[in-house]
Amino acid sequence: MPLGWKTKNRGKLSYAGPSVRVNTVRPQEAMSPSYVPNRKLLAEKIPSAEADWDSIQRFALTFDGYKHWGGAEKCGEIANARRHNTMTELRTCLFYEQRRWHHFGEVPDEDAMRYIREVLEQIRVRTKLANDLLS
Repeated sequence: MPLGWKTKNRGKLSYAGPSVRVNTVRPQEAMSPSYVPNRKLLAEKIPSAEADWDSIQRFALTFDGYKHWGGAEKCGEIANARRHNTMTELRTCLFYEQRRWHHFGEVPDEDAMRYIREVLEQIRVRTKLANDLLS
């Protein structure tokens, strides 16, 4: 019989071991990054253009393009047009690429990764400029 278990009446098992605290947070909630507004971005916290896909994904999810634009349709329109006029548009593009490849269930191909890294670098450069101006 496994440790902590004992037989009760009629041969039924009951647990008599130490109390166990169960984590009630779902895994996706525990692992999802927090939202970071554009004004709070720090250049040193943005993954480098050479970062692995997991690091890029975590950063991409610090912005919710669906919520910002009121749904997937407008978010996708901006991302598919590759609009890079503002920091919000850049982050929308990065967010949408993360969602796109997540739904494909694959790592981005070479062309997509090149584009993603370009967007990431633009975000870093603009953030560094903004950080420098504020310091």
